[in-house]
Amino acid sequence: MILLSQWPRIRENWLRRSRDQLPASGAGRQLISGDDALTTLLLLHLGTIAATKKPPAWPSEALRVSRDLHAHLANQLAAFTTQIPAGLVELTGRQVADLSIDLFAAYVLEKIEVTGLAIGRYQPSGLRLEGASRLQEALKEGRGAVLWCDHSFSASLLLKAALASNGFQVHHLSRPSHNLSSTRFGLRFLNPIVRKAEDRYLAERILLEEGDELAVSRRILQLLRHNEIVSVTVFQAGSQVVEAPVLNGVVRVATGAPHFALRSGAPLLPVFSFRDADEFVVEIGEAIELTGASRDAAYQCAVSELARRLGDYVQKHPLDWCDWFGGTYFEPARDPHVEGVNH
Repeated sequence: MILLSQWPRIRENWLRRSRDQLPASGAGRQLISGDDALTTLLLLHLGTIAATKKPPAWPSEALRVSRDLHAHLANQLAAFTTQIPAGLVELTGRQVADLSIDLFAAYVLEKIEVTGLAIGRYQPSGLRLEGASRLQEALKEGRGAVLWCDHSFSASLLLKAALASNGFQVHHLSRPSHNLSSTRFGLRFLNPIVRKAEDRYLAERILLEEGDELAVSRRILQLLRHNEIVSVTVFQAGSQVVEAPVLNGVVRVATGAPHFALRSGAPLLPVFSFRDADEFVVEIGEAIELTGASRDAAYQCAVSELARRLGDYVQKHPLDWCDWFGGTYFEPARDPHVEGVNH
């Protein structure tokens, strides 16, 4: 952890020296950030763990790293800690500080797996796919299938690996910022590490660049017409976003997945994933019906049903879900005069 403990000083030197290192492409996009520096140092450290420790030891190593980071970089992780919503605290009955350590450990474990695969030191195992028959039945109808995948820790890699290991060829919709950085430095040097690990389990990665929405939509509808599988991660960013209540708040969900299903007639299958002891479990649920008098009504119906199932899933596996953060899940501010809460 020596490099990480020196992060504030290294960050300032890095930012000062990096401003002229990359061409000024990508108008309006930040060149590099302090988070890029920390992420790079973290990946280097986790790569060392992946190279020197066996996979069964990685969960305990991830927890150790998370504890060390919280001790050495408390100021840098303060934003992460303060974003933990009241709903998670109430659901688990645990302290915010402990939840922050465990959630960041889940993030670290995911990155150890990614770096381990990228350097050839890891082959995912212990993958269990449930509900595969639902996807097989969907493909028998001949209209393809749209997988609407929850955003859980390690799902970006292991969900794809579980589907591929069961013979499913998946075309995944992704943004260039997936899943480490949105700066020009991150797009060029950091995010490709994640994509390299994931792409070996994909038939195709469909990158959604700004301004390419129409071409991407056409590509996805073409795939579905040819009875292919398209996966879309539940996300809050999109041309149209719908809200639905869940737990103590609401989820804000882009309507891309139900849009593709409605346009093509393909079944919309929700997918949830979680860790169960030494296994990573991927569950393909029953198709979500797209009903309503209008397109917007169908979208609202789909998101509301997703939220209902998501609430059941999160109550069972609260520390597997990533979307406590980042804007997908949102809790309205509580009024102490109404609820009698002292702040």
